[in-house]
Amino acid sequence: MLHTDNAPVASVIPDGYVMGGRSGLATIHVTSGERQRDIPVTVTP
Repeated sequence: MLHTDNAPVASVIPDGYVMGGRSGLATIHVTSGERQRDIPVTVTP
């Protein structure tokens, strides 16, 4: 599961999806606005 510092990514970006699978920066693609940005995440099983 991917988490930001305060919440699961799904809670932060409910209309997007995460590319990547390692701790550090993951690229978040927000489908509704066609935006993307990098946020720090932690990957846990």
